[in-house]
Amino acid sequence: MFKNILVPLDGSTLAEAILPHAQAMAAAFGARVFLLHVLEAPPEGSLNLQDWHLRRAEAEAYLREQDAFLKQAGVCVESQLLEGPAAERIVEYAGEQQINLIILSSHGRGGPSEWNVAHIAQKVLQRGTTSILLVRSDQSDSSFTSEGRYRRILVPLDGSRRAECVLPVARKLARQQAELLLAHVTASPFIFSRLPFTASEHAMVDWLIAHNQASAGKYLHRLARSMPSTVQTALPAGDN
Repeated sequence: MFKNILVPLDGSTLAEAILPHAQAMAAAFGARVFLLHVLEAPPEGSLNLQDWHLRRAEAEAYLREQDAFLKQAGVCVESQLLEGPAAERIVEYAGEQQINLIILSSHGRGGPSEWNVAHIAQKVLQRGTTSILLVRSDQSDSSFTSEGRYRRILVPLDGSRRAECVLPVARKLARQQAELLLAHVTASPFIFSRLPFTASEHAMVDWLIAHNQASAGKYLHRLARSMPSTVQTALPAGDN
């Protein structure tokens, strides 16, 4: 499943929000973590060779520090420093190292902006060909136990085989004592009418919602029985 995990860092505190997730996923899957820092070249003529070597030395020292932090936590780590456009190098390196999962911070050195996702993360999301875990950079580590494992995980399912592709990951994390919540949202059925519903039409809609929720409840209960630990289920109704 996840044997090789890529963790791109840009040297900022915001990007380091992904490190606890790297630790938790590595522990759950017995995976190797690849730390990557990409030095993007400044505009031509704006930085002399001495300054560039200084930046590279600082980046190498930063990677060694993060490498040591994860190794102290028992994670198997490899570190790599590359030069060039960050998003392109991340995607290329992921392919070269047969990465199964990329863990990205929603924001990095540039900080939060008017966009929901920083431009480098956005590019990797669009161009990447493997699974990606996107971590909000403004969240604390309260979602983790003292042992560095996830506390509670929501698994939304729509009944399709495609959605169920997340279940092997959920099972693996459940073995790490993470609490799982399987959820299915029951949407109101569409019924064409140019006039307000009659009493019988309202009754029909209510019956369809109740029928779908009962069927979805059986579906979630069946999936919950295949999990290695106690799982909660939820059946909210709504159109969103």
